[in-house]
Amino acid sequence: MPQRSPRFAGWQVLGAGFCNAMLMVGATAYSFGLFVVPLQAEFGLNREQANLGLVLLIIGFALWAPLLGRIIDRQSARRIGIIGAALFAGGFVAISLAGAPWQMALALAGPVALGSTAAGAFAANTVTARWFVVRRGRALGIVAVATSAGGFVVVPVMARLVATLGWRTALLAAGLAIGAVVALVTWRFIRDRPADVGQFPDGAAAAPPQPASTPERETPVELSDVAEATASAPAVLPEAVGPSTAMIIRPTP
Repeated sequence: MPQRSPRFAGWQVLGAGFCNAMLMVGATAYSFGLFVVPLQAEFGLNREQANLGLVLLIIGFALWAPLLGRIIDRQSARRIGIIGAALFAGGFVAISLAGAPWQMALALAGPVALGSTAAGAFAANTVTARWFVVRRGRALGIVAVATSAGGFVVVPVMARLVATLGWRTALLAAGLAIGAVVALVTWRFIRDRPADVGQFPDGAAAAPPQPASTPERETPVELSDVAEATASAPAVLPEAVGPSTAMIIRPTP
C-alpha cells in the first residue's frame, strides 16, 4: 500500500489541472483570432476560410473527448497528460512550418485538438472529480474558471509574441514553451487517484461510506400520460428554450 502523505494532495492536483487547462485553452480557442489576419495576408484567404480552423479545432475536441475518456478510465491520466503535452507542442510546430492551409487544418484537428483534450480542461475535470467527493462542486467550479483565465492571461502574451516575432515564430515558441510547462506540471503534481499516495477523497481520514443501494420500482408509463405530455410540448418548449426559438417550435395556427 502506498505510504500516506501527511498533506492532502488533491489541492495540488487541482492547481496543476487549473494551470494546464488555462494554458491549453488560452493558446488554442482564445488565441485563434490573433492569427486570422496573418493567415489571410499570407495565403489569400477570406475571413470565413481563415476561421474554419477554429471550427475544425472544436470538432476535434468533440471527436477526441469520448475516446480519451475511455482511455483515461483505463490508463494513467498522468502519462496521458504528458503525451498530450508533447502532441500539443508537435501540432504547434507543424502549423508554424506548414506551407498550405490544409496542412494547418490537419494539425489543428489532429495533434493540437488531441493534445489539448488529453492534457487540458477535459483531463483536469476528470482527475479533479476523483480527488473530491464532498467538495466536488467547489473543486470543479475552480477548474472551470481556468478556461476564462486563459483568455486574459495567455492571449496578451501570445499577442505580444505575434507582434514581436511574427505569427510562425510565435506559434513555434508558444507551442514548445507551453508543451514543456504542461508536461512538467503534469509529471510533478498530477496523480490519478488519492489511493496512489495513500489518501482518501477530500483529505478524509477514511474512505467515505458507500450508501446502500436499493432497487427502485419501475413506474409503469400510461399511454394517456404520453399523449398529454406530447400535446403540451409545443406550448412548454418555447418558454424553456427562450423567445429566440419560439417561432421555430410553436406550431403555426
